[in-house]
Amino acid sequence: VVLAMLFYVVLPLQYVGDSQADTLPALARHGAFHAMFSTMALPLIFIVIVIAFRQCFTIRTRSEIMLRAVAGALSAFLLLGLMYVGYGLASPEDFNESPQLIALLADYAQRLLPIGLLSGIEPEFVPVGQISLLVYQCVGPAFWIIALLCVWECLRDRSMVNDASRHRVDAIIPLGGESMSFMATWEGNDYWFSATGRSAIAYRVSYGIALTVTGPFGDPNEYTEDLTDFATFCTQHSWTPVFYSVHEPQRAELAKAGWDSLDVGTEMIVNPNEWQTRGKKWQDVRTAINKAKRDGITDVLTTFKEAPFSVQTQIREISAQWAGKKALPEMGFTLGGVDELIDSRVRLLYAVDGNGKVLGVTSWLPTYRDGTIIGWTLDFMRHRTDSVNGIMEFLIARMAERLRDEGNAEFMSLSAAPLAGMGSNKGEHEESEVLRHALQMVADIMEPAYGFHSLFRFKLKFHPDEEKVYICYPDAAKLPQISLAVAQAYVPSLTPAEAMRFVRTIAPRD
Repeated sequence: VVLAMLFYVVLPLQYVGDSQADTLPALARHGAFHAMFSTMALPLIFIVIVIAFRQCFTIRTRSEIMLRAVAGALSAFLLLGLMYVGYGLASPEDFNESPQLIALLADYAQRLLPIGLLSGIEPEFVPVGQISLLVYQCVGPAFWIIALLCVWECLRDRSMVNDASRHRVDAIIPLGGESMSFMATWEGNDYWFSATGRSAIAYRVSYGIALTVTGPFGDPNEYTEDLTDFATFCTQHSWTPVFYSVHEPQRAELAKAGWDSLDVGTEMIVNPNEWQTRGKKWQDVRTAINKAKRDGITDVLTTFKEAPFSVQTQIREISAQWAGKKALPEMGFTLGGVDELIDSRVRLLYAVDGNGKVLGVTSWLPTYRDGTIIGWTLDFMRHRTDSVNGIMEFLIARMAERLRDEGNAEFMSLSAAPLAGMGSNKGEHEESEVLRHALQMVADIMEPAYGFHSLFRFKLKFHPDEEKVYICYPDAAKLPQISLAVAQAYVPSLTPAEAMRFVRTIAPRD
């Protein structure tokens, strides 16, 4: 856009000077403005589209990679300029006129410009030798090739390198982890690996906060050391480490190091080996199971890729129908969508009627120990708006029955509804109360769209054991950024203006 303005308007004005009062009308008559706007149109369209939809670009290049790329391009500019000017001063006989320092510097800048902008500029010297001609013609392309390689490195940092990291994660996950560790395999995460490469931590950086996706996973013997080493790694990058949705063992280790913590939810754990639905308290679940049987509804356990194409299509339709009813876009971070179903390690349990119509679907994430699956965690939950009541109760109950019959699962986790079921610890620090208030605000903002509290109450129907999950942080001064990082992780479309309004509201409740 800037070059078009220079070429079609600014440079012509420089040539004609101020003597002609009708310079601008003359440019208009000769089509300069028409040509300028035609040239500018496509770049301007791209600029508008990128700015309007910048929230869609959720993967950011790391700042150190961008600084390295800028430094590389700047170094190329300086070194090539030094070479060009040095050669001109050292070999003036290779040019038709002996170039001076100022002329060489000005000509070097011209070597980097598009050739069209140089059509009206009379060169002060031209090369006459083979070597001088090579230097003269190649210094510009050499700079732009290096600049493009620097840009490619920025793109490669978060695409190819991130893919390679996920392959490493896929090899580490079977070694061990917690009930929600499989979420570390999802896209959008960065990864820190231990020195041995046998354990790792998934995290996301925003507002200077490295927010983890649960705790370490991989070799359990390294977890304690991983907590310390990851914190050191973050400090080296000027980030504040924050462990999100960790369980009591990690919270206790971090507390020993002086970290503060706050419970951010309650995970519901069911022992499938003891599953039964006898007694009055199980009436709702029994009713759902019996109603499904009367209506001819059956459940199918498979994977997304192994499911018939018609089933895959219906699942996508159900998810789109569900998302269309929400005021906010689908969330991420610790909440999976259709993309996360495609992994062949994820089990899919769906309910279908006698006509082949899919009424509801759930997905289950594996938890490993030494290469063996020891438990399954509920993630994806969707049902048709017109499906019969109790379809989700039916699916969860059937999964418990299936795991009980298989006999090799130690637990079935119903996961934790984000920011729901938060308690209040007596005597907690005032700073923790500030964070609790901020996270509660995040929950309140998202509650009308996602119903976390109703989801929390729904899971209580299965009378699970309750385990608190925590957020652990080392520096209370970073509480506003921590709150923003959590909100950004769940709602990536959060705009800067919304973020600033959110920060201004963070204050302890009376």
